[in-house]
This record gives sequence, structure tokens and C-alpha cells, in this order.
Amino acid sequence: MAAALSAAIQPALGQGTVDGGIDGTFTPTVPTANTILTLATNADGETFVTGDFTQIKDLDAASGFQTRYRVAKFSRGGVLQSHAPVIGGSVLNATVEPDGSVLYMGSFASVDGVPRRNVARYLSNGTLDPLFIPPASSGSSISALARHGNGYIMISNGGTFRTNLTGAHDATFSSYATTVSAVNVLPGPARNFLINGPFVAAAPGEIGLSTMYIKRMLPDGKFQTSPKLSHAVDREVYCVAVQPDGRILVGGKFGGTDSPYPSVGLTRLMPNGELDEDFQEVVGTIVQPYSTFFDGAVRSIALQADGRILVSGDFTSFRHPAAGQPRIIRRGVARLFPNGSLDQTFNAKIDSAFGGTPSTIGVSLQGDGKILIHGKFLTFDNGTTSRPKAARLINYPATQELSYDGTTIRWVRGGSSPEARYVTLEHQSVDTEFEWEPVDDGMASREGITSNWEKAPTNPLPPGTLIRATANVAASQFNAATSIVSSTVGYMVPKLGVMRDDPPAAILNNGTTSFPTTGVGSPMDVAFTLQNIGQGEMTTVEAALSGTNASDFSVLVPPSGPIAAGGSTVMEIRFNPTSPGTKTATLTINTNDPFLPALTFTVTGTAITAIEQFRLTHFNTTENTGDAADDKDPDGDGLTNHFEFVAGMIPTDRTSTFTCRVDKSGTQPKAIFGPCLSNRTYEVWSSNSLNGDWAPATGATTAVGTQRTFTDSDASGTKRFYRVKITLP
Repeated sequence: MAAALSAAIQPALGQGTVDGGIDGTFTPTVPTANTILTLATNADGETFVTGDFTQIKDLDAASGFQTRYRVAKFSRGGVLQSHAPVIGGSVLNATVEPDGSVLYMGSFASVDGVPRRNVARYLSNGTLDPLFIPPASSGSSISALARHGNGYIMISNGGTFRTNLTGAHDATFSSYATTVSAVNVLPGPARNFLINGPFVAAAPGEIGLSTMYIKRMLPDGKFQTSPKLSHAVDREVYCVAVQPDGRILVGGKFGGTDSPYPSVGLTRLMPNGELDEDFQEVVGTIVQPYSTFFDGAVRSIALQADGRILVSGDFTSFRHPAAGQPRIIRRGVARLFPNGSLDQTFNAKIDSAFGGTPSTIGVSLQGDGKILIHGKFLTFDNGTTSRPKAARLINYPATQELSYDGTTIRWVRGGSSPEARYVTLEHQSVDTEFEWEPVDDGMASREGITSNWEKAPTNPLPPGTLIRATANVAASQFNAATSIVSSTVGYMVPKLGVMRDDPPAAILNNGTTSFPTTGVGSPMDVAFTLQNIGQGEMTTVEAALSGTNASDFSVLVPPSGPIAAGGSTVMEIRFNPTSPGTKTATLTINTNDPFLPALTFTVTGTAITAIEQFRLTHFNTTENTGDAADDKDPDGDGLTNHFEFVAGMIPTDRTSTFTCRVDKSGTQPKAIFGPCLSNRTYEVWSSNSLNGDWAPATGATTAVGTQRTFTDSDASGTKRFYRVKITLP
């Protein structure tokens, strides 16, 4: 399994902070007469700021204003960076690309002294891309742009058009739409998209409200005629956001007391274009007639992975859920629950400004869940905090986990993570010469209607591969800008290697290893070393025996895990046969090695009878011949081989002998014998004559070490003979 990256990617909120509180590290400030029009972030958490300014400063007020021509970049920590393109006019929006390049669009004729009409692309190193040259016929401004497959959809005051990745006009794209605010590329292989704005343009023959302000479009620029957005609105649509289940949030200036539409500023459509009645019950005027949910337009929408909805705009208050209660103050930005109701745990406390309406033009989410807003506001919390025109707000944690199990890449996203419009996947390894390349077509698929994304590569990715997932996220005013959120994980997998310790030998999958021949009842243990020779942690390691003679083998010492990369553990297998013959079993070692999750090999051993094992040990033969014959006494100690076998003695060592003697010093005779072993039974027999009848003696036995003393309790007659019967089970 790939390494995964799973954690809250923003620290938990500190004591005394609330959702919507000011992040004190982010303070981009422009002169009073100027405006901030866009905040968009890249994969490193850096923020691009655009507008009509020529000076800007950061949180280090002592440094004063620095010259930046309509574009500036701030670090994650809020420090103004050296990125300083010279753009000859207002920059209305920015689109950040997965490779770190940025497209700036607006109303200008040149950048860095080079002709570029209304749109320019800067590479990740901050230099102008000389290969991207937009068409000259792009109107007097370009207000929005979206990556669309292998090209861009561009929105200008002169119309909607498409270019390829070098900026050349795409003649196969033709659109009737003019004065469009934004374009939202929809997920899926069709790559359809939504446009919105104050336009009333339609294809010839189309009339009525169904053609106004919001339209579905096909990749060639034609309007999609089915399904229609039959519940379109009666005035300008500033922004749209498509939720994971396909429902469409629509924000704008529509609705009000003079409108037939039961919403003010926000509504939601079903995927088929019909009104979402459940959502409408919350935000509409059906439940409380003449009491609007919002009291002003919605200009931007940001979706969280957990379903909550951030909205920004010209509003100052919300209808209280209980009839007759005072309205709830929320100026310029608010957070809603998935059903549309106000989330009262979020409060940015923007103060009134500019005539009492603190319009928040744009709201967007960083990868860590923090919230970027920009607009006409000046201060927060009754004037105690100055944040003119831009601020970053605290939010609860974002979570995400990118993983690869050898089959499927999954990006699980939750909490306040920004909802992705679509996700691309790339990989980098020695096979790609360490350059990022798309995983197949590069596009991930959404898991059902969740915020999670997945892809099963056509060919498994090799161990050591880096995998990068990149989310395309709507940002800023009209949702027309694009931020990038990215996560990278190394596919560092474990790999199992097995070595037999004695004799040293590598154990291969489907191989065989033999145990030394041993006798019935004489266990033989073999140790193995299990090594993790991969780069990822081996979290699972288990051994199991199966097969015909599995009961003759056992896992004496099981392997222990987890095993770190380069680490090892020991496993011991015991062969303890219960009957003679060749014994075979299958040993399976289960791990989380994705390429060999079950390493299997055969263990085999030959079991001989106990006396054959005795002969083999001491005479290097199993045959009952020569010095190994049962009746022989090769060490001359007066005991035959057979007796020494039963008694557990060494037949080639005369000092290894079993003795039995009689002690007559007491009132009752004693038989003293030994050495006695734990796996034998010993019984004293007695008789009054050597030729008499032998029978088990009656008495008590005590032991001291390996010697035993039997005290005869019935020593009748003038003579008493004893012998010891030894039984080997």
C-alpha cells in the first residue's frame, strides 16, 4: 500500500478562536484608491493578488509600499514575494495551473514591455511564457478563463472563445454568448461547462427566461438544449457552483419583492435543471413570505468537502429561522449548512463601510481550509482590526489522504478542504526520468457523489513512484479565478524477503525447504529471517500452515510486525512428527506487499522411528547392523544399545550409564537408580530370587536430581532382588 498522507492539514483551532476570525499573518494592503480583484493560491499555499494597484505592502508595515504592477505574490505566511510582472493595465482575474504557471487576464496591451493582449501566462519561475501568445481579437478585456482539456475557454467583453494551450484561436469553437461573467468546466469526459452572467444571448430561435443568465454549453460552444435550466432566474447571475451530486448553486442579483422568483441572491437547481424544492424551503420566501433569507446579492460561492457552503456578496443580514425574531447580522460573508440554513458558528464580523454595504466580491478556500476574502470592507470587529479590502479567515481543519494500493489511486478529502471542480493525477519515477507525467489520460473520477476522487492506472505504477493529485478549485469574484490544491505521496511499498538461517538459503515463492531428518517425538526447529527489503512499512506479517501434514509442523515463534523498511523479524518453525514417513506442508506468509501479498513455500521433512533416530545420531546409520545393532555394547559398559536407547544413554560413552543399587542400611531396603529422564517412566519390580516371579514392588519413590530412591514397604523373605523397568513412550 502506498504511503499515505492523512492528517488535518490545518492545526486545530486554538483557545479563544472562532470560525471566521482573522488570521493575523495575511495583510495585503493597497492604497485607498485601488482595488483588489482576485485572490488565488498555488499548490505551495502562496497567494496571487491582482487588481488595479501599482503599490502594495504586506504585514511588515515598516517596509512601506512596494511597487507591483497589478500583480503580487504572497507566501503562505503572508510575506510579499519578489514576483513582479509589469502588466500595463488592470488584472481582473488569475488562473493557476498545476505546473505552477499562472495566467493573468484583464484589460491590457502589454506585459514586461512585450505585446500581450488581455491575457498572459507566466511560468512557475516567474518569467513570461514566450510560447503563449493570445489572439489579437479578444475585445477590450478578458474577465475570466478556464482550462478546458487541451485548451482554454476565455470570456471577453466581445464574446466567448476557445484557444489551444499556446493561445492560438480554436476555429472549431463557436459561441453566441456575450457579456459572460464566468465559465465553469464540468467534471467528466464530456467536458461540458456552465456559463453565467448578465447576458441574454441565445442561439437563434431560443427565447424566454430559460435562455437568460445561465446556460449549459457543449465543448464546441453550442448551447446544450436538453436538459434545460428551466428554473433560470430573472436577473444577473454572478456565480455558479456545481456540487458533487450535480446540483447547481446559483448566486446573483435575482429575486426580491418585485420578482416572481422565491429567492433573493441564492438558489439551487437539480441536475436536470428543476428547482431544488428542499433547498428552496430554506432560502426562499415560501415559509416566511416577504422576509428574504438574504438581503443582497451573492457574488461568489466556495464549497467545502464536507458539504458546507461559503457565500460572499452585498448582504448584511439573514432571516432568523424562527418567525418574528430579529434578523441575524452577517455582513459580506457567511457559511451555510448543506441544506442552505445559516451556520451560526461562523461569523467574520465585517464592519460596515462604503455607504454601509461591506460588499465582499470574492470568497475562496485555501488547501488548508482557511478562507480568503476580498472586497470593499475596511475593518472587522467594530473597528478593532484593520483589513482593508482583503483578509484571511480562520476555519476548522481540512483533511485529506492520498494513497495508492498498487491498484487504485484514491484522494479522500473532507472537513473544510475546498471542493474540486475536477482532479488531475500525475506520476514521477525513474521510468519517467523524474519528470511529471499524466497517469493515463491524467483525469481522476469522482467516487459517486462524494468529495473523493480515484483512478485505477491501466498499468500498475512501480514502487518508488511519486504520485501527485491536483484539484482545480473555483476562486475569487464570480468564481471566475482558479486556485490549485495539490497533494503528493510516495508509493513506497514493502517487499518481503525470506532467508533460512541454518544452512543459509534464500526462500523463494513456491519453493521448497527441507528440515533435517528427525525421529518421531524428537522436534526439530528451523529459524527463518523475514526481511522488509522494500521502501514502505510492512504493516502486516502473519504465518500460517496448511496441507496434508500441517499438524506435524507448527509456528513455534511467529513473526512480529510492523517491519520498517530495511528491518527484519525472526520466525521459527518446528517439525515434530507423530509417525514415520515423509511429511509435507505449505507455509504461507501474508504481508501488505502489494506485488506478493502471500509468499508461499513448501516445508518438508522425513520422520523415522525413535530407535532409527538413535542409531542415526550415534552411528550415522539407521540400520540394525554392526556396532549399531540392538544387542551390541560398543562402549563396553555392560549395557546393550537397545537398553541405552530406552534409558536415554549415549551408547558410545562408557561414562554414560544407567545404574541400580540396593541400600540395606535401614529397616526397609531401598533401590537407588538413575539417571532418570523426564520423558521416560520408571517402575521398580522385585522378587525373592533371581529365578522367581517378578512383580511390581510396593513402596514409595523420592527423587533427588536425576537419582530416584524407592523404599520397599513389603520386603518379605531373607533375600530381595530389584530391577527397574524403563518405558519410552
